[in-house]
Amino acid sequence: MQGKNFLNNVQLLTVRNITTGSATGIVETAVVDISNYEGVVAITQLGTTSTANGLRALIGTASASAGLGQVLNSYVEGKSTANAIEIYRPLPGYRFAQFQCMREAATKLGSIFVFGYGPRKAPATNDTAGLISSRILASPSTGNATST
Repeated sequence: MQGKNFLNNVQLLTVRNITTGSATGIVETAVVDISNYEGVVAITQLGTTSTANGLRALIGTASASAGLGQVLNSYVEGKSTANAIEIYRPLPGYRFAQFQCMREAATKLGSIFVFGYGPRKAPATNDTAGLISSRILASPSTGNATST
């Protein structure tokens, strides 16, 4: 029986890790295959709050950036130091997604994470290269935690 554990039902990816200082311009993530998931959520953290900064989504049928188009009304304005976008049930054929962090004000950018949820085949795998390693701990009444 498949449990309702969060980690069994998501794929966790670090799609961009920025360690440089403040800058301006567009920072793109890797292109993510979302075909096995009901939806994806992208989360980024910024070092500066500015409405000139934001996050937007691209989607398409090609596995390369050049074949993706901006999702209508996907831009999230940087009203805080973190932004998130969810693509829920993409139309058939739109297999790939990419996210772009827009830095119009000089801003330091942290990592961008993508969570694919609602896998058509579960549990999701999070222990291969490029994915975030994870472990599920079940806490029985004895207080012993075990990984599943």
